[in-house]
Amino acid sequence: IKTKTNVNALTRAEFFDQYLKHYDFLLLANDNLIKAYLPYTKNLEFALGIYKEECFGRTKIKSDTFTLGWTGNPHRVVKGFFEVIEPAVKKVLETGRKVRLKTSFNASYEEMIEFYNDVDLAVIASSGDGAPTMFCEACLSEIPSISTFIGLPSMVIQDGINGIFINRDIDEMANAIIYLHDNPDVLENFSKRIKQDYL
Repeated sequence: IKTKTNVNALTRAEFFDQYLKHYDFLLLANDNLIKAYLPYTKNLEFALGIYKEECFGRTKIKSDTFTLGWTGNPHRVVKGFFEVIEPAVKKVLETGRKVRLKTSFNASYEEMIEFYNDVDLAVIASSGDGAPTMFCEACLSEIPSISTFIGLPSMVIQDGINGIFINRDIDEMANAIIYLHDNPDVLENFSKRIKQDYL
């Protein structure tokens, strides 16, 4: 921002030289980033921690409404909230299914721990993301995800076993939501696995 540099226009090598090279060590949140920066430095390691991770998933509240969870900054286009999530949920609602989209755009850590208590399924439509944190918190709360093939989901989700991968597409997201809404036994099997698979 200070130099008015369009970082998206930089190559990986240029970005590394300009912003990261002077650091002694890089802690990276997923395998994709490790592979991307390995050509430039050997001083890197996978590291990811969720603050108060032992507190997530302690309280569960059952609701009659199938609840989808989404957290983050909706104005970051990379997250796909307005572009994919909202239109997909609208399509599902148009089928007459009883679903709701529960969101949190700027909550405290304590509020985030409570956020997941009644969420059935996390929905992720990012085009690129290190984790995202929402995925980690959902897993710790025994909540499976529908996700694009990004960051940590690409390391943890086994498609059709503990979650579902989709392309960044409104119809694919809507169809995956409908599938898990209509097949609670599949969702339950995903839920039983996802926390341990993540850990």
